[in-house]
Amino acid sequence: MKTKVNLNRNLAFWLIQIVFWTIYFFYEIHFVYSKAKTNIDFALYLLLMVYFGLLLSSVLRYVYKKIQDKWNSRSLLIVFVVLCSALLSFVWVIEVSVLDKLLSLKGYSVTPSTFYFYFKDFFSGFILLLFWSSLYLAFKLWENWEASNKIALTVEELKTQKLEAELNALKTQLNPHFLFNVLNSIYSNSLMKSDITPSIVLRLSDLMSYILYDCKAEKVSLQKEVEFIQNYIELEKIRLEDEIEVEFDIDSLNSVLIPPLLFVPLVENAFKHGLGSLPEKKRLSLTIKIESGTFVFKIENSKGLAPSSNKTSKGGIGINNVKKRLELLYPNRHSIIVEDGEKDFKVEILIFEFK
Repeated sequence: MKTKVNLNRNLAFWLIQIVFWTIYFFYEIHFVYSKAKTNIDFALYLLLMVYFGLLLSSVLRYVYKKIQDKWNSRSLLIVFVVLCSALLSFVWVIEVSVLDKLLSLKGYSVTPSTFYFYFKDFFSGFILLLFWSSLYLAFKLWENWEASNKIALTVEELKTQKLEAELNALKTQLNPHFLFNVLNSIYSNSLMKSDITPSIVLRLSDLMSYILYDCKAEKVSLQKEVEFIQNYIELEKIRLEDEIEVEFDIDSLNSVLIPPLLFVPLVENAFKHGLGSLPEKKRLSLTIKIESGTFVFKIENSKGLAPSSNKTSKGGIGINNVKKRLELLYPNRHSIIVEDGEKDFKVEILIFEFK
């Protein structure tokens, strides 16, 4: 593939070369003819000029390609281009004049005006090669800029794909953990032949529908996410067979969109490492609101003295999951505060500049 691209570039270069120097040839013919009639000798002399011009500009291309990696200093590049154009213009004049003499063409002759004609042809060749160099380098700089843009876009696409893959991996990590808890509830109630087993299965069906279909989207309605959390809490209350005092302080944010299942691991942990190990009265408080452009999620639960209750504060599966997703979704725009008290456990998440 790379060989084919290089072949196409070389072909394009030589086509442009031929067109450029052909235009130069006919321009000179037209310019001189408009002032005085041209003859065969002058046309042959001009052909020599074009031939050596094409040859020397190809040498310039080779030189510029060799120093392509050292184009960082623009001032040095300009000086180098001027020197190369001057040097090759001098070589150009010498080559043409020597061949002119050998072929006995009417070009240069040993007259007082010889040096004038030398200087005139040198200056014309210098300007022409400088113009050619400017066109070539401008094209190469544009080509390099375009290639850099493509690389940058490719890198950005790879970063986006990596981000999506990591987020999907975190979602799939969550689902089995969540299902394990709910299926345990169904299993326990089915063993006791409880009448509420069908309602548990129905709630689980709603939860699975949300996970399998709604969670495919990048963001979901906050209302749906809250309903999911409420259903989960109801299932856990059935599993624990205890009264749990649940407090919701949730603003009316129906138009708000959030990443799916972002805060569910914290609710899971509240039951697994806190409420589930507490023999006395259980309390769970959940706050979701937006204050001055900052999204606020706060969950607080009473906890027991079981060793497992400390696991969350050390960053268990749930906390780590949420931290990783926040870092990917809201880099440098969030904070997470964990307070592990004697009787209560609280997690507060702030997302700044929330949109």
